[in-house]
Amino acid sequence: MKWKNILNKQVTNEAWNAEIYLAYGAWADEKGMAGLANYLFRHAKEERNHMRKFMQRGGRMKIQTAKRSERLRKMLKQTVQSGS
Repeated sequence: MKWKNILNKQVTNEAWNAEIYLAYGAWADEKGMAGLANYLFRHAKEERNHMRKFMQRGGRMKIQTAKRSERLRKMLKQTVQSGS
């Protein structure tokens, strides 16, 4: 069952990434940054698609609680402030 634990970790990672992209996409949309919001929403969808692919191959999955990333928050803030 070691492979099942590995798949569960990866599915959790994909869920976490999708949540982050979705949250920041909503934030960017609220701030009037439609291009950035669209970019982030597309990536959230891509991460959810990755989850589904793993779930189709691995059967029943257990998705752990997503953790917040202070590093990612700072990186996004710097990117938006620099205009990059």
